[in-house]
Amino acid sequence: MDEQPPSAPSGGNADADKPLEERLVSKAWLTRAEAFQELGSKFKAAKPNCADDTFREHSTNWAKFLADINPGALEKALDCFAAYLDKVQPALLGDTQITCFKPLVEKCLGHAKPAIKGKALENFLLIFEVSEKFDEDTTDAIEALCKHKVIKVLTSAIGLLSSLIAAYGVKKIPIQKFAPVILSAANSSNPAARTEAMNCYKSLYLWLKEATDTFTDTLKQQQKDQLKKDYEELKGKPNEKKRLTRSEKEK
Repeated sequence: MDEQPPSAPSGGNADADKPLEERLVSKAWLTRAEAFQELGSKFKAAKPNCADDTFREHSTNWAKFLADINPGALEKALDCFAAYLDKVQPALLGDTQITCFKPLVEKCLGHAKPAIKGKALENFLLIFEVSEKFDEDTTDAIEALCKHKVIKVLTSAIGLLSSLIAAYGVKKIPIQKFAPVILSAANSSNPAARTEAMNCYKSLYLWLKEATDTFTDTLKQQQKDQLKKDYEELKGKPNEKKRLTRSEKEK
């Protein structure tokens, strides 16, 4: 999406009077940002478990909205997405959630702006809290991002995996499937990727305790020694990152 100044030369917003759908894709970033805010207000005003026309019309638009090149507009898009996730019908979200993964990882989780990174991670966790969909297609999509050719994206994906494991545990996140990509990152020449892989093992420890050693047998001794120290700090502490799904909260 090309960028233009937010205002017309005369000082007024050339797109201000256009329909919301046109303002959401305006070439002026401030117009887009304001449109995301307006759309977010519509989502917030909706009833829970909503699948009305507004939700359905925008259910497949997030791949575009969450790839906005302007940080100001992107942050508003993430706020809008959070409002959508909070009220959307779980089945509708589950049908389209995979389309959100790529922009969230490629454009948001590795962003230079901390607020964008934080909101993107929270949105990712909220997706699964609401949809509760951890099926094979879903985990395949995350696995593919963990194998990304761009090391920055791969690192963001491995970091996301660590957060998902910590939040939702080994019964929902198929560890055997992800063990090879975690190990590959642990053996990477990139220090950031190695760090995120170590974080994955620490997240596993929150659920598996000493059984985590099954997945770390082939690590370098220095890495094993460091993990042993990290595990000692985690012993006896509750898993503060554990997250319940919506249906679990209702029990």
